Amino acid sequence: MAQKKKSVAVEILSPKFRVSYPHLFSPSSFNNNPPKYSVTMLFDKNDPNYAKMVNAVNQVVAEAWPEGAPKNLRSPLHDGDIEKEGDPNYAGMFYATASNSVDRKPKLVDENVNAILDQSDFYAGCYAHAKLRFFAYNYGVPGVGISLGNVQKLADGQPLGAAARNPEDDFTPVGVQQQGATFTPPVQQQPVQPQQPVQPQQPVQPQQYQQPVQPQQPVQPQQYQQPVQPQQYQTPNVLG
Repeated sequence: MAQKKKSVAVEILSPKFRVSYPHLFSPSSFNNNPPKYSVTMLFDKNDPNYAKMVNAVNQVVAEAWPEGAPKNLRSPLHDGDIEKEGDPNYAGMFYATASNSVDRKPKLVDENVNAILDQSDFYAGCYAHAKLRFFAYNYGVPGVGISLGNVQKLADGQPLGAAARNPEDDFTPVGVQQQGATFTPPVQQQPVQPQQPVQPQQPVQPQQYQQPVQPQQPVQPQQYQQPVQPQQYQTPNVLG
């Protein structure tokens, strides 16, 4: 396995690149790593000046591993058509990310080398170049990294993705009527009163047992009575 010979660094002024994911005003953290200042640089594949980036990497590798580059060497240079396939912002581009620690904030200036203080003036899609430092490392896996130095904005460009909106365009101070619209406070809903629990029904009392109705005695037919015989007529005695 090739051994890293010594600490090697190569500094260059980068070719013109298109800015992507700029974090120059405040550091940002990715994948739970320590926060850093960083920018991703998009280089047109047709720009011959991109060779400066390739030459810087090759020089670091040659000096750091004179016996030959390790097979698992990580390069900071990437092909957007392969590694970002399907992303139109990376089509036809090489790209690389440069960063620096929180105690080494890069200086950001405009075309006239005046400090850029408004974050909206340096955005994803504008054009810039930067002072870069290429270095070798071996943190378990050998590779070449890029340290970010000062950055100069060169030109404006079409913003990448959705442009950030100013909050003043979306809001007005609380209590101030918006033009063409009247603010209506939200309707306060009355809290829903909990329903009274349903009282359980009284269990149905079983009916008292009733004695069965005794059938009535059948009516006995009356005995036939002999008709009364008429008395015999007696002849009255004649008194003499």
